[in-house]
Amino acid sequence: MMNCYNNIMIIRLGHLKRTTWLNSFGVPLHAWGDALFRSLGFKFRTFIEVDLSTKKMLRGDMARIKIVTHNSNLIECWKKEEEE
Repeated sequence: MMNCYNNIMIIRLGHLKRTTWLNSFGVPLHAWGDALFRSLGFKFRTFIEVDLSTKKMLRGDMARIKIVTHNSNLIECWKKEEEE
């Protein structure tokens, strides 16, 4: 009997994407703004928006940034502030 499945190729047609919110803690108030939040969003793939409470600075301890990413795992990124 002839095996008809020897020459099958699997082609990946697209990438899995997910939309998620990044919660950013400890953002200095002098750096708070659209430019910083956009650059944080683009670091992980595609920036979508900043949530309303972040735009209005209702919470000074956390900023929420909506992104699209290919990363299916928990996104953890730490930047230690350098001491002078």
